[in-house]
Amino acid sequence: MKVLLLLLSAAIAYLLGGCNGAILVSRRFFHEDVRKNGSGNAGLTNFYRVYGAKYLLPVILIDVGKTVLAVYAATFLFEKSGFPALYAKYWAGLWVCIGHALPFAFGFRGGKGILCAGTLLWLLDWRIAAVAFTAFGLGAVLSGYISVGSILACISFPIMTAVVFPDQPYALFFSCAIAVLAIAAHHGNIRRLFHGTESRFRFREKVKKGKSM
Repeated sequence: MKVLLLLLSAAIAYLLGGCNGAILVSRRFFHEDVRKNGSGNAGLTNFYRVYGAKYLLPVILIDVGKTVLAVYAATFLFEKSGFPALYAKYWAGLWVCIGHALPFAFGFRGGKGILCAGTLLWLLDWRIAAVAFTAFGLGAVLSGYISVGSILACISFPIMTAVVFPDQPYALFFSCAIAVLAIAAHHGNIRRLFHGTESRFRFREKVKKGKSM
C-alpha cells in the first residue's frame, strides 16, 4: 500500500510538473512554442526575453500553482501511509521538477525547474528559501547572469537542508537530487559561461504582441 501511494504521489507530481507555464502561455497568446525562440528553453527567463513581462504572471501562476498542488497532494497521501509530511514535500518537489524538465506531453523538452524548486523552498522552510533567494539575487546581480544565480541557489539548497533538518537523511538525499537535476539542466549555460558566450540578462524593451484566441 505504501509503495502504491508513493507511486501515485510521484505520478500526480510528474503530470502536474508537465503543465509547463511558458509553453502553455506562449501557445495560448502567441500561437507558437516558446522553445522555437531565444535559447530554446521552456523557462521563465527565455519567455521573458522573447515576449517581455506582459504575460509573465500567468506563467508564474501556472508553475507556482502546480508545485503547490503537487506538494499538498503528496502530503495528503503520505499522511495516509504514515510517512512524514516533510518527506512528502521533498518527494513531490523532485517529481514536479522532473515533470517540468521532461514533460512527456511536450516531447520531454521542458524548462530547468528553477521556479518550481523556488516555490518548493518556501513550502519547506523560510530559512532555506531566504538563503537560496539571496544566493540567487547576489549571483545574478553581481555576475549579470541569471544562470549563475540559479546555480548558486541550487547549491545552497542541500546545504541549508542539512542545516535546518540535520536529522533527516532522506530530506538531504532528495534535496541533492533536486539540486543536481536543476544544475544538470543548466549544462548549456555552464558551457557558454566557460566559453564566454552566455547572454547577460537585460530588461526587454520591444516584445512580440500577443494575440487573443
